[in-house]
Amino acid sequence: MFQETFPHSMLAPPQEQAAVYTDPTTGLHHECRKSLDTGTFIDTKFFVFSRRNQDAVIYAPGAVYAGSGVLRGAGCHYLEALLGGGFGGNTVTGLLNGDVPEGRTHLTEAESQGFESDSDIEDDVDTPTLVSTHPTNVTVNCAEDDSWISEEDSSLDHCAAKIIQADMNPVTGNKHTMKVEEDNVSGPDYKGKIVVLSQFAYPTWKALVYYLYTGTISFAPLTSQLDAPGGSRRHATFGPPLCSPKSMYKLADELGMVGLKARAEADFRSKLSSRNITTELFSTFTLQFDRIREIEIAFACTSARDVIRSALPAWLADTPAEEIKRHATTLGSLIQKLAENSTHIHQSSPPVYQSLGQWGVAPFEQQWP
Repeated sequence: MFQETFPHSMLAPPQEQAAVYTDPTTGLHHECRKSLDTGTFIDTKFFVFSRRNQDAVIYAPGAVYAGSGVLRGAGCHYLEALLGGGFGGNTVTGLLNGDVPEGRTHLTEAESQGFESDSDIEDDVDTPTLVSTHPTNVTVNCAEDDSWISEEDSSLDHCAAKIIQADMNPVTGNKHTMKVEEDNVSGPDYKGKIVVLSQFAYPTWKALVYYLYTGTISFAPLTSQLDAPGGSRRHATFGPPLCSPKSMYKLADELGMVGLKARAEADFRSKLSSRNITTELFSTFTLQFDRIREIEIAFACTSARDVIRSALPAWLADTPAEEIKRHATTLGSLIQKLAENSTHIHQSSPPVYQSLGQWGVAPFEQQWP
């Protein structure tokens, strides 16, 4: 049975909290029953951004429709406050078949910086084509509640928009960039809540709403698993909408959704391999979460030891000094863990290991036997 867990501090105050359901079926049944009398189920439209242009500006808001009763029934303080008009006045009342509110077609430069490592944001490329990749079939067992997370066989692009070539980008004014024509600009012809979200990506939020409806979550491959750079993860027409486990991990962490965070972590762990461990170790995502760094270092030292020892000198040689400094904690922990598991690293390790102190990985000479 689905039952999301929240830290006490994330629960909505008793005087504001809607009826909390212990599983999504109960919530859906209750809201469907109400809709027989009211004639409505969908009462909220979220605009959530999906793309990043060549100037690193986040744009292309897509629409996600929802019944707020089910969302509020999760008992999450963030959702309760958001649907109550909190968080900077981003919630207004308007027609659910209307366009994105004026002035909110793209995020500011400061807002866009928060998406630096978001895998659910698609990047514009010089030649704007939609590239399909191989579908994925992964089943992950979640030890927390013995439920199963199944990823349906599907294509992998999750952007709910048609990408078309444009002579002029309306966001930046630059030529030869892109604009978005939304597929889902239609909607119910009555008023409801209109919410513009600037913290999360479109595929992540869509997957969250589906999860709150059904208790089911489906994750896309990691970018580091895709066969070709610029590959696009197409969304499933049927079955759960796909999202990045890394993006969902961050969202669940911010909303305090313990069970969902555990599922995202389990999926991320299952997708680490000797082919992508170096990329993941030195990612911005790793910098943000100590838990993720611990998982990656443990995998590197137990399942990809030879790969890491071979790849690390090349990574150090090819990476700018400032970037190496950013990852000093990861480097130090990784080298220390490797050293703990071997008595021969000092003799066989390349000289580049011995000079890492200049990038802030210290006291480095004490980390080698």
